[in-house]
Formats: sequence, C-alpha cells, structure tokens
Amino acid sequence: GKLYAIMEICRSFDQIFKDHLDGVRPGGDKIYNVFDNQLPAALKRLQFDKQLSMENIRKLITEADGYQPHLIAPEQGYRRLIESTLVTIRGPAEAAVDAV
Repeated sequence: GKLYAIMEICRSFDQIFKDHLDGVRPGGDKIYNVFDNQLPAALKRLQFDKQLSMENIRKLITEADGYQPHLIAPEQGYRRLIESTLVTIRGPAEAAVDAV
C-alpha cells in the first residue's frame, strides 16, 4: 500500500521534472542555469586546495584512527574527510536547491 503510493508519487515527480527539463513545461532553463552555472561557480569559490591537501588528509586520517600503522583502510579517517567536505559544500548545494 504505502510503498506503492510512494513509488507513484516519485514516478509522477520524475515525469514532471523531465517535462520541465525537456521544455514541455516552463522552468527548465532556470533549472539548467542553476546546475550549469550557479552551482559550479559557487563550488569553484570554495577553498578545497587547503582542505584536500595531502598534509590535511594525512592529519585527518591519522588523528581519526590513532597513530598506529594500519593493516586495513583507516575508515574513520575517510569518514571524517568526507564529512568535512560535505559540510563545506552544503551551503552551495542548499542554495541550488532553493533556486530550483
């Protein structure tokens, strides 16, 4: 029951969104502009060079998993790195969603 209703709503949304992008409904140009111009420009303004530098990555992974050599991948360090990057891009992503 509920799963079917949710899938129908998603299917309907998908079709309406596709119609906007294909030009059948108004607003497709605005959506393309947001994702082709606004979002990439906002992401370029972010300072990823420092955040994703080898020194910072090494520090995050070492601090998250301790100072012992790893026999397996340092998962906590990877998680912390991904989380910090997601926090950084949250503002531009939310602005893009609001614009659409």
